[in-house]
Amino acid sequence: MTAYQRGLGMLGLARRARALVSGFALVETALKAGNGSLLLLDSGVSPETGKQLLPLARKHGIDCFMLRAGELSDSLGDFRMCALVTDEGFGRRIYELLSEGTSN
Repeated sequence: MTAYQRGLGMLGLARRARALVSGFALVETALKAGNGSLLLLDSGVSPETGKQLLPLARKHGIDCFMLRAGELSDSLGDFRMCALVTDEGFGRRIYELLSEGTSN
């Protein structure tokens, strides 16, 4: 199993630990409140959604990661185009694993 795959697998763990919110409305609300440590977007997300979420994440210093089409939905077992990891420990580790997996 690659580091990237382990990072995707941790999304399910974060969800079960209630350390992840998904869906545009919940993600936007959390970002506006400054909550979160890692914003995940599916590469198929609409440009309008990206324009709304990315500036909010940057404003609060939240890391962002673009996943390949369908990976977010597959990892969560539900159709989702955006998700926000709210726990700092989970967010940092998932980001490390996903970044490590794409650099190879």
